[in-house]
Amino acid sequence: MARTTSTPGFASAIQKAAGGKAWEASRTVKDSRGSFEDPEIDDGTYVARLTNGRTGSDKNGFPYAAFDFTVARGQFEGVTISKFHSIRERGQRTVEQALQSLFIDLQRLSPDEDFSELDPEDIEGLVVDLVAEEPVVQIGVKNNEVGDRVYINVFINKKLDDTEAPPINTGEEAIPVKGEFVSYKPPRARKWLEFKVTSINKTKETVTLEGDDKTFKDVSWTDLTWPDDIPF
Repeated sequence: MARTTSTPGFASAIQKAAGGKAWEASRTVKDSRGSFEDPEIDDGTYVARLTNGRTGSDKNGFPYAAFDFTVARGQFEGVTISKFHSIRERGQRTVEQALQSLFIDLQRLSPDEDFSELDPEDIEGLVVDLVAEEPVVQIGVKNNEVGDRVYINVFINKKLDDTEAPPINTGEEAIPVKGEFVSYKPPRARKWLEFKVTSINKTKETVTLEGDDKTFKDVSWTDLTWPDDIPF
């Protein structure tokens, strides 16, 4: 069943650009690629929230889909970066390859979705639904210098089970989430180490941390930091 959407242009442009064969071959692509935008954010792995998304066709009639992610942790919290899919031939890249790249990202954003029978109109609706859901995902960022310009490559690694990412740009103290990794400097330790949060006491604002065969209980939230690269 086609989804209801208020974002026109994508489906009709797909029909024109991709045709039946490319669509049929792309929507069943298997996710086998590896996972990875401007010095406004360093290379690394980040926890982020999908904060916007859109589909449509550009001024030349080519369909596109785009996603905006806002970093939810660490030094670059609040920075928004985008992933853009242009469904067109470009250089050695075919329309089918462009579609497959989009479908792999959609599979990672919505892993429970059955893509085998989707029509172009369904993709428009799926993007609308994802924006409403605002899923928390792990993304990779890689800055790529081309001449005197820097392009930010964004890689959607996976959707995270935990949807309780901290509020973005609220100015409030970050709240730890069970199952995530944080940095903590144990008593008498010379450096910060990474631990997994195994339990949270919201009343006392403390956590229990585990890592390297060590357990620390009743650790105050104020003693925690969140590394830029979080090893999920």
